[in-house]
Amino acid sequence: MGDVFRNKKFGKFICEKYPKEMHPSVFVVADGNFELSKILNTYGYDVTAFEPKPRRKNMSIRFKREVKIRRMFFERSMKMPEPHLIVGMHPDEATVEILLYAAQRKIPYAVVPCCVKGDRRYTATVKNYKHWLDVLKRIVQETVGEHKLNINGKNIILYDVKHAKGDLND
Repeated sequence: MGDVFRNKKFGKFICEKYPKEMHPSVFVVADGNFELSKILNTYGYDVTAFEPKPRRKNMSIRFKREVKIRRMFFERSMKMPEPHLIVGMHPDEATVEILLYAAQRKIPYAVVPCCVKGDRRYTATVKNYKHWLDVLKRIVQETVGEHKLNINGKNIILYDVKHAKGDLND
């Protein structure tokens, strides 16, 4: 299950690096129980959550109105209005999709990769977690930054330094 505070800490990182005033809309990908979506919505972001198999049974009517829920797999080829930011906390096979979507559209991203899953063109030769991070960094190349999140488990955030507050743009 992972660290119970991971979404709260990742949400805080997102708010610090990508203030809602500059990045008001966000896609949250593979957010099984919609915890990260709810946190970002509480911070004032316009959230669209992508989750084909939601694990949250009793979502309030208010939550359903505030967060747009798409019960589908996220794919880089999707045709929809682009967000100002795309994020994923341990999004499994959607990790590559998030980074390719962000790279193709030149939009900011933040993702905490976990297991090696997804597009075989990227996963087939991965030897270990460090190698996996290197493969993912090559997708977004010069815009990638790395930050260690203070949580148990996989805790490396790959994020867009080009658009992040306190990084290259300041």
